[in-house]
Amino acid sequence: MSFNVSKCCILSTHCKRTPPTLNYTLGNALLNVVNSHSYLGVTVSSDLCWHEHLNNVSAKTTKTLNFICRNVYCCPPDTKVTAYISLVRPYLGKDTKCVAIS
Repeated sequence: MSFNVSKCCILSTHCKRTPPTLNYTLGNALLNVVNSHSYLGVTVSSDLCWHEHLNNVSAKTTKTLNFICRNVYCCPPDTKVTAYISLVRPYLGKDTKCVAIS
């Protein structure tokens, strides 16, 4: 099996303010060390907090909601609700209630 080194990275979880710096290699290439990485739609950070994941989800939903507001402003309310349910709610999860878009 061969790995694409440009897609591989090191994410170390720790509770220390200054984590130990270790160099990892894959073949002859040095792997990048990152503080957070997205895996299966969830952003995992080195301190295992949810702040970065929530910021990413909030940014995605805000961009999508602004897109809907710009493009369906003159449509009937049921079209706006359908656009919200189909484009925004998948980012928020199934337990999110539908809000009125005016």
